[in-house]
Amino acid sequence: MASPEAFAQAQEAYEAVKPDSVSIYYFGNGKPRTIATFRQGLLHGPTFEYHASGQINFITHYYDGEKAGEQKLFDQAGRCLWVKTWQADRMHGQERRYYQDGQIQSREEWRNNQKHGQSIFYYELGSVAAELEYQFGKQVSSTYYDQEGVIKKNFED
Repeated sequence: MASPEAFAQAQEAYEAVKPDSVSIYYFGNGKPRTIATFRQGLLHGPTFEYHASGQINFITHYYDGEKAGEQKLFDQAGRCLWVKTWQADRMHGQERRYYQDGQIQSREEWRNNQKHGQSIFYYELGSVAAELEYQFGKQVSSTYYDQEGVIKKNFED
């Protein structure tokens, strides 16, 4: 059982977030930590999370309290590090990761929180390093390349 103090804090936090509202939390330096939108008391729409410096850290989209659409992660310099696609709070769609110079590092397909489809990994200069195929979370094939595009290894299940 929660202490009366903990219950009071939880109740206060609950009452502070109105059913249809925007909630802003701050760092000690006065800069926003999180800006979140709510509909009927559930996260709905974009939520922005920031680094203490004020630079955006995450952008996550919600629909009726569940992650839906794109979620992006940024480093302190504002460079996008990855993008994930969500549906009903499960990874569903494409996940892309980037090198610091903005070149794509990998692209993976997800369905219902499992890898499904092609996963492609790239060398920093852009050529394909590996192609892997998944069916409902199970890897069924893989091909690895050298930086000139010559196949090094090829496996099929």
